Amino acid sequence: MSTNIKNIKWFSIITGIFLALTYLFSVVKFDCGFMSSDFLFVAFGGIFASFCVVLISEIVKYNLNKKAFEDFIYQNLSLIYQLLKNEIQFSKLYSTNKSEPVPENLYSTNAQLIISLCNGVGNTDYCTINNNIISKQVKGLKLEEMYPIINHVNNGINYLRIAILQTKLDKNNASYMPVYMDPLVGKTINKMISDAEVRCKAIDGFLKVMESVYPKRFEWKKDKAQADARTFSIEEINKSRDSFFE
Repeated sequence: MSTNIKNIKWFSIITGIFLALTYLFSVVKFDCGFMSSDFLFVAFGGIFASFCVVLISEIVKYNLNKKAFEDFIYQNLSLIYQLLKNEIQFSKLYSTNKSEPVPENLYSTNAQLIISLCNGVGNTDYCTINNNIISKQVKGLKLEEMYPIINHVNNGINYLRIAILQTKLDKNNASYMPVYMDPLVGKTINKMISDAEVRCKAIDGFLKVMESVYPKRFEWKKDKAQADARTFSIEEINKSRDSFFE
């Protein structure tokens, strides 16, 4: 979009110049034999018309790109929110069922997907001519939230693995299945829940802005309610696992 904006500004200046020249030679009349005001009027008028077509084309392209990027950002952030909410729900399952063995891949299942979505938003070339509220919010989101979310995901994978391995070492039992009650494991899960909730709150605030600006395009209240309503249980997880192996 930054290229679109540069082209629009550049072509607007050129179009304005040739409009002024066309008007000038429609008013000023002269004839030097090999050159006349009528010839210049026709020449500059043709150039003006050509640049008008190019300018209109760039404006149309800008509006299409703007809408496409806004849809892309909304969809990516909605999915990140949903995945982080799922992560919170799974974490709370083990903080509630304190004697249930905590799997080492608790935070790695959707890690690559979340990182990919964050990179997609972070690399989006979204900017607007009038620097509207969404453009300002996107800049802040890219600078302040995308890296912390990626860092959050990586921390979950690495520190839970460390907590599980350290717990096994402390108990001198390689076959031991760590649970939430183990201090390092419980501390890791609590930190992940707390951090994920902060990240979700930031995304929620941004998507509320998008919905307020484009209420007919985005339905964040509805999408958020669906994401928040999703629940999981240890019984469902165990049943799904047993069904798979059967």
